[in-house]
Amino acid sequence: MFGKALLATALAALAMASAPPLHAQTLPTGDRIDGTPVIDRLDSRDLAAGQVHRFWFRVTDNAVGQGWYVPVIVVRGARPGPRLLLTAAIHGDELNGVAVIHRLVERIDPAVLSGTIVAVPGLNTPGLLHHSRAFTPGDGRDGDNLNRLMPGKADATDRGDRYAYRLWSRLLFPNADTAIDLHTQSRGTAYPIYAFAGSPRARAIAELIAPDMIKLDPGVQGSVETEMLRAGVPAITLELNRPEMFDPVVIGRAVDGIARVMVDLKMLAPGAAPAASVTPFVGDSLATVRGTRGGYATLLVGLGDAVTKGQLVATIADPFGRVIERLEAPVDGRVSSIATDPLRDPGDTLMRILFLAPRSTKPGEAPRRP
Repeated sequence: MFGKALLATALAALAMASAPPLHAQTLPTGDRIDGTPVIDRLDSRDLAAGQVHRFWFRVTDNAVGQGWYVPVIVVRGARPGPRLLLTAAIHGDELNGVAVIHRLVERIDPAVLSGTIVAVPGLNTPGLLHHSRAFTPGDGRDGDNLNRLMPGKADATDRGDRYAYRLWSRLLFPNADTAIDLHTQSRGTAYPIYAFAGSPRARAIAELIAPDMIKLDPGVQGSVETEMLRAGVPAITLELNRPEMFDPVVIGRAVDGIARVMVDLKMLAPGAAPAASVTPFVGDSLATVRGTRGGYATLLVGLGDAVTKGQLVATIADPFGRVIERLEAPVDGRVSSIATDPLRDPGDTLMRILFLAPRSTKPGEAPRRP
């Protein structure tokens, strides 16, 4: 009897030792895609420390009953620490952030990392497949802005809301202590390296990254950055130049900047990231330069250039090359975005200028991003 009791106790202890922790939330589906396991939910705390883990997260069904999957990379450090969430390509034509994640993951040794990187290099699978900014799970001709749908709705009739809910509730928010959402400008336009910051801590994160510009900005409802901030997670949106390309200079600067954030979070040792070489221009308002005539636009200033009110910044010419409109800067500031397509309809944007508005301007009203 005594021997049986000892055996039962030993077996129970063995079962407890091999059981997953009580908080375990990562749910494997049992499927694999090209050898990579598929999960239905992620809790990075479940994963083995000191390793890099790769998964496909099955977001939801598509119209033929198969899955929409997004790639997930988890770098679980050998030592405990905060969780840094990195996301890219919530707009399917904005690709520089994908390369930033790939390069950063390659650079980080989990054996010397404190904490966890949770990286999603491609949130909008239908948009990526259609080379589209929008969430386009149908024929690709129209779709929602997925970065206006967070945190989504579980029982929505709209498929974009359902997709957003699954991303938010089962992948993104549960694995974030700090979040950086990586973007570029939209097709036909370009940014410098440009950060949106909606809180003092978010501004500090942006300054560590050292973009060319920082816009102090309350954010927009439904974006990853804004909803993270509302939920108490420090977050920024980091814009990385142009869509539909990999820019090695921009990518390198972003990787170095995120490494500086990781040093600040004590995820990496001091000295593990290069010092910043850029002091960002900080503003809180945007002025838009638009033409009133259609034709061929020539920009006379470049991204990041300082401009003064009344300075000639662009011209519009007719098909014969005759200048039919001259456009001036409406404020002192820095050129924060430009149109890259010279063909402009009447009313089209040619550029935006970032500036710091006087405190007396529109008291109590926060400027919005375009």
